[in-house]
Amino acid sequence: MLNDLLGAKYELNGRGPKYDCYGLAIEVCNRLNISIPLFHDYTTQESMHKAILAHKHLCNKLDKPEDNCIVLLRVTSRYPTHLGVVLDYPKFIHAIEKRNVVIERLDSLLWRERIQGFYR
Repeated sequence: MLNDLLGAKYELNGRGPKYDCYGLAIEVCNRLNISIPLFHDYTTQESMHKAILAHKHLCNKLDKPEDNCIVLLRVTSRYPTHLGVVLDYPKFIHAIEKRNVVIERLDSLLWRERIQGFYR
């Protein structure tokens, strides 16, 4: 169901057919019939962090990951500026600059210390 997204090009503010992490999360959640808050003010990673904080009341923080939940991650700052969708934990799908749309493992050395939380 998501295989056609793998390898799609990364583009900041991309909402398809090129994606940024938020645009990809919207697409994946739509395909899974899951609603996701629409942050209309999202334009950069910094404003994405602000949007997440402003809309926390729309999401339920989970104690542990669940399939098809959102995972927030830190990439280059101390704030969660990146997100993906957990598929079959520990696998998650996300769009990231220079690597495009990929499925990776949250328990990898690259990601496990960057996890900021799981949300439904």
